[in-house]
Amino acid sequence: RVFQVNSGVNLTINNITIRNGRGDGGGISNSGTLTMTNCTVSGNSAGGNGGGILNSGSGTLTMTNCTVSGNSAAIAGGGILNSGSGTLTMTNCTVSGNSARDGGGIYNEGTLTMTNCTVSGNSAGIDGGGILNSGTLTMTNCTVSGNSAAIAGGIINGGTLNLNNSIVANNTASIGPDISGPVSSGNFNLIGNTSGIS
Repeated sequence: RVFQVNSGVNLTINNITIRNGRGDGGGISNSGTLTMTNCTVSGNSAGGNGGGILNSGSGTLTMTNCTVSGNSAAIAGGGILNSGSGTLTMTNCTVSGNSARDGGGIYNEGTLTMTNCTVSGNSAGIDGGGILNSGTLTMTNCTVSGNSAAIAGGIINGGTLNLNNSIVANNTASIGPDISGPVSSGNFNLIGNTSGIS
């Protein structure tokens, strides 16, 4: 991988591109405290999990104005895997063109907060083309569109999903094309196909 941030370490990175890494967390593996601003994570791959970024353990990752694109993982989290008790906060970020078996764009097991973010053009072989959530996911002013999977092209939720002023539409899947699973919907959401919502 390109960067490994261990537990107890604080790292801030600005204005760089992280590419062509290999292994779980091909671009970045973080279990410490990592802050990223104006960064691009692209073209990384994992034989297992977290093609672009793996935020693991009790890692804390804060991303602002970042792009995660064109990464792949054989199993989970083509763009990003936020695992275990990890905390991930994303503001003004784009996650696009990533792929994995599950959670093509993002696979979230921990706590993920997204504001003014776009998740588009990601794909999963099975579940959650855009996002697979089994933790707590809160999205505000976000767009999830143009993603694909066998089940839940946009978002598959097995945890807690809070949507506010967001668009989840024009995703493709045989089952639950836009969202599969339960949703806590606030004001002013647009969900294109509600057939998978339980």
